[in-house]
Amino acid sequence: LTKFKEAILTFRCLHGLAPPYHTECLQRVSDLPSEDACKNLSRFLLGRHSRAIEAYKQAGNNSEKPDWEINYNLGICYQRTGQLEAAKQELQQALQLHRHHEVFKALASVYLQQSDVTAAVSTYRAAIEQFPENSDLHSSLGRLLLQTGRSQQAFEQLGAALTFNPNHSPSLLAIGAMMQV
Repeated sequence: LTKFKEAILTFRCLHGLAPPYHTECLQRVSDLPSEDACKNLSRFLLGRHSRAIEAYKQAGNNSEKPDWEINYNLGICYQRTGQLEAAKQELQQALQLHRHHEVFKALASVYLQQSDVTAAVSTYRAAIEQFPENSDLHSSLGRLLLQTGRSQQAFEQLGAALTFNPNHSPSLLAIGAMMQV
């Protein structure tokens, strides 16, 4: 399982890079000893989320204790395959095991896909309680509040984001848009 976690970390660090770097990511992941884990992470990278779900389930079954990262990754895969209830369940389980800002953001995203704005706002607020200095969370909540017509609350959240990071682009753009209205 340690090598599987190493593969996940390698995958995560290269996942957001442009497509030419995907080959590098696949090479680094395939250098790790557990060939099956590497192949399954490669499938996830290539958009084969259904097979990645199988791999993460197997990793969860093989794990000696619950691992929030497995639940988080399962939640992301379920979300990308449109299985929103399963995604929500896995992400909630991940939050029970470990509170991480990315899990909160993913769960809020699932709620928004289900058109449950109230739950998304609540999720962002809970995340901000845990991570009060996270500009991304403040900004995401602020932009969501702005979309729902709660301009004053949106401005407060965007201002909080800029308090912690004065150059936070999403917040600056949202405030700029508010000023033009």
